[in-house]
Amino acid sequence: PCVINGKTVPHLVIQGQHGPVTILLMPFEHVEEATPFDGENVHGLIVPVGDGSIAIVGDRAEELEPIRESVVGSVTWTI
Repeated sequence: PCVINGKTVPHLVIQGQHGPVTILLMPFEHVEEATPFDGENVHGLIVPVGDGSIAIVGDRAEELEPIRESVVGSVTWTI
């Protein structure tokens, strides 16, 4: 796990086409719509899932949309 906005959140690392892709599961971070972001060597996408969100972060060359489609449909928040 890692800390995002003061909350401990689990993350997964999967193999993408261009290297590792990190998926952060953030059940307490609500976003209204998909929000892309860019870093020096990475890019990512924060997507709404129910009342929470998921961040997907990978290499700048990584195509994140197929990962988004696969992961978002697999998540159900249970508290």
